[in-house]
Amino acid sequence: MNAKTITLVAIVLSTAFATARAESPTVDPYLHTLGTQARAAVAAERDAAVARGELAAMTGEDSGSAHLALHAAQGVASRAQVQAELRAARAHGELGVLFGEDSGSFFLAAHRGASGHGAIVAQAAR
Repeated sequence: MNAKTITLVAIVLSTAFATARAESPTVDPYLHTLGTQARAAVAAERDAAVARGELAAMTGEDSGSAHLALHAAQGVASRAQVQAELRAARAHGELGVLFGEDSGSFFLAAHRGASGHGAIVAQAAR
């Protein structure tokens, strides 16, 4: 190849790469999310949260486990009910199906409506 051909190919390729990069600019996801509060108001909220001990609850030495232990969610089912549901799931082979290789897709497709899983998904989507 001669020098003119190499130069021409280099110009064409650089032009092609430059236009390919310029086609789709990255949109800034935070462009229209300016805050509505003044800096002083945000600082005051932060200081109040620090004073109440809420700000460092999840970033402390214990990673928030002490805070979560004090504010534990109350269950709606008794221990006996949960154990009965566990035994039933083991008996029907449903215990670990949602955590398998296919994330439970095969199980949910095969048991649609039979075990009530479809109703739970439909309720969550509303």
